[in-house]
Amino acid sequence: MLQLKFMLDENSKLSFCEIAQYFEDTKTSSLRYVGELFDVFPSLYNTWFTYPCPIHSLLFKKEIFETFGNFREEFFAAEDRLLSINGIKFQYIPFIGGWRRQHNNNMTKKRLLIHRNMIHYYKTLNNINEVYEYVQKHFCYSGHEMMNANMSYMYYLDIINGTSSLQLHEIRNLFKKENVQFFPIPIPAVRSRGSRFFLKAYIIRWLRKITTLAK
Repeated sequence: MLQLKFMLDENSKLSFCEIAQYFEDTKTSSLRYVGELFDVFPSLYNTWFTYPCPIHSLLFKKEIFETFGNFREEFFAAEDRLLSINGIKFQYIPFIGGWRRQHNNNMTKKRLLIHRNMIHYYKTLNNINEVYEYVQKHFCYSGHEMMNANMSYMYYLDIINGTSSLQLHEIRNLFKKENVQFFPIPIPAVRSRGSRFFLKAYIIRWLRKITTLAK
């Protein structure tokens, strides 16, 4: 109700709020900081930046869907991001208006499905002229290279987070089928080339496993 009242007071078409997370395995919770959104484009393309508007924090006016259509049903991930490229102003209300429960059956645990959807998402973005021009101007990479970099980073995180060897193998086969090549991430924190990039990920994975066993 607070978010709805805010939208009516501000005559807003789209608003978002803060989200807290509950971790079922540890029975703990934490505030997921969303923060005010000033420029959505870097978050649209960069998976190494946390996307600032989780779908459960968003409240839309009906006219948005009447104007731009509904969420695209062929997407099982990132479908909300596609709506944010249409020039709609996101208005921020700073209160915790939703909870996200993290558990072993979350869709995000189905890594092959997530990778398949994200590849489709990036290919869709690359067919939109306004996005293509933005990527060329601000990132100095082609849209295909940016897709490769983002998918490489997702695979890097999958290694670190303990994704099974079978799933990693399936993801690599998907990359080959969809013409996705491993590409150096254009940010200093993880930038490296070739095998060193993934060697670092496997070392972090091993250290995490050792730390967990030691507890």
